[in-house]
Amino acid sequence: MRKNQSSDLGNSTLWHSWKWSTVLSILIVSSTALRAEEPGELFSYQPESLQGKLELKFRYCPTGTIRPVKPQSTASANKLSEPVNLRYFYIGQTEVTLAEFRLMLGEERINAIYQKNQILQKNIPGLQSMFKDGQQEPAFLVSLEDAVDFCLQLQQTYDEERSRDEQRTIESLLFRLPSHLEWQYAARAVPTAEEQMQKPHFYNWVQPKDLSKANQEKCIELWKKLGKSGPFPGDQYSFVMLSEVSDPGDLQNLKDIYLEAFSKALHSKVPRNASGMINLEQGLPETGISLPNAWNIYDIHEGVSEWAVWANTQSSQRSLWQRISKKRKSGDSLEGQNNIFLCGGGLTVNYFEPNAINRFTVWGGPTLRAVNDWESQPFDYQKDAQGQPVDHVFEYFPGFRLAMEKVLADDWLVLIRRKFFNQQKISETAASQISSASILAKDLAEKDHAVFPTLEFYAALAESKPDNRMEIMDRAIRVAKQSSATPESNPDSAKNRLAALLNKSKSKKSSENNSSPKSDELLYFQTLEMVVKSK
Repeated sequence: MRKNQSSDLGNSTLWHSWKWSTVLSILIVSSTALRAEEPGELFSYQPESLQGKLELKFRYCPTGTIRPVKPQSTASANKLSEPVNLRYFYIGQTEVTLAEFRLMLGEERINAIYQKNQILQKNIPGLQSMFKDGQQEPAFLVSLEDAVDFCLQLQQTYDEERSRDEQRTIESLLFRLPSHLEWQYAARAVPTAEEQMQKPHFYNWVQPKDLSKANQEKCIELWKKLGKSGPFPGDQYSFVMLSEVSDPGDLQNLKDIYLEAFSKALHSKVPRNASGMINLEQGLPETGISLPNAWNIYDIHEGVSEWAVWANTQSSQRSLWQRISKKRKSGDSLEGQNNIFLCGGGLTVNYFEPNAINRFTVWGGPTLRAVNDWESQPFDYQKDAQGQPVDHVFEYFPGFRLAMEKVLADDWLVLIRRKFFNQQKISETAASQISSASILAKDLAEKDHAVFPTLEFYAALAESKPDNRMEIMDRAIRVAKQSSATPESNPDSAKNRLAALLNKSKSKKSSENNSSPKSDELLYFQTLEMVVKSK
């Protein structure tokens, strides 16, 4: 005999099977989530890998703007691109070290890198010991596959840890490679495109008066030899332009200028040989030994070249990362992968070759395709500027730096539902829990995300506390209609996002053809599904 409505709501076997009465509070927003973080503030994460525990340090990069091309102080207004908005993110305090790489991917992966590049042992006798004994030195000779696999293994470790935490919130962490724009933004450590005009190439630099008298005179002399009129300006642009000289005597003067300028600007402690190149025969320099920038980020202008991806927007960056991640999860090579950059200096380049200084700038990295004064294009992973095959790993000795961002967790719907209901009934604290989740969601999701109409419905439901099915259904229909304000053709509309979410999240029981749902929530989802599928 069929039970009445109140009995259905009170005896749902589905709710009993999930044992929601044992779930503790999971949507209370922590004080740190509500507090505005300071630029450069430390975020530490200590994952437990199969090889042991490690500590990864990130620095907070605030929301701001950046121009996606090289800024020029002398550029006319019509040549400057429009600023691009960047959402806050976190970036590695240093490049990923050999110790961190070993702990996350294992000794075998380190050995594989050495075996692939052991021919370099002829020129770098200590190469094997660098890999075997290296700790705080940057991971180097790292392929794009190596860097992506590190991120994916770290992500898996985090996701597994988070799934075991009964107190987890709807917030999750995403670990990935930074975009080129994010890398430049973090390198300069200033939050607006206007301020970045004052730091086009270096996060810190010297004034001519900071140099010795002899090097001040050499700057003036080289400036004149380049055919420049007027006195030596002494800004970052002019110091970089000095590298255009090519006469051997001029290059010696350039070397003297740059050695002093880098030493004083960055407090550089990286030992270099007579040609200005890092002397790898004496071993790799450790990460974090020179002066950090204003956001406490190290080794931007030193250390290894760093893998990054090219993306102008947050959505394109996420789409690109998902595509790359999917290929690596399937075990596919990333050879020929477009939209890739190598940023920063490197172990195989010196200050003093003509134009080599560009490799050490914020905009720096290996020469890319279609480089001109205003923009730079990403390169194919295994092709040079002429489209010929080349091994960028062997040529540039790259490493990488992690990026991390706070995102809405994939299980956000489950977590909201768990806290909203206490066994079969609406929880006494449902309203406050939904309010807390709404505050957190605004920081994690775009405004048209399906989480917001869902939270709106739960908030209305908590406020009215309906005790009959017709009132619940009315609420569901009204909220669903509110979520369909954008055109049906827009796949990113809240309505269509919610429809996709419903199809993904329905349990086997809720998808059965049952004209008599056994809980408030099942009724809500069946009703909402009916609305979003209607024309």
